[in-house]
Amino acid sequence: MTWWRRPETALFALVFGAYAYSYQTGGWNQNVRFDLTRAIVEDHALVIDRFAHNSGDLAEKDGHEYCDKAPGISLAGAVPYAVAYAIAGPPRPTVAIAALSIGTHRIPPVVKK
Repeated sequence: MTWWRRPETALFALVFGAYAYSYQTGGWNQNVRFDLTRAIVEDHALVIDRFAHNSGDLAEKDGHEYCDKAPGISLAGAVPYAVAYAIAGPPRPTVAIAALSIGTHRIPPVVKK
């Protein structure tokens, strides 16, 4: 029996699909992290001035806006976002946040040993 016809594969696809589908988006916490990811990839900077209107959860210093969260998730999302940005250009924010959520929060626990 081939791997894609096994019951385990169907169960994995079903559980992963349900797990990946449920994501939260649109909150200040998520938006400021996505803003930092976009600033890193699109502007090659840590300043999120261009995207600051998306969130109220940020820090201001010397007239510039910055993400006030730990940068780990934003840095982890920068690589897949850079690839997608290079291929498809600027995405719709909702689609991009969903894709980054799947790539940084949903896939790692599934493939973890």
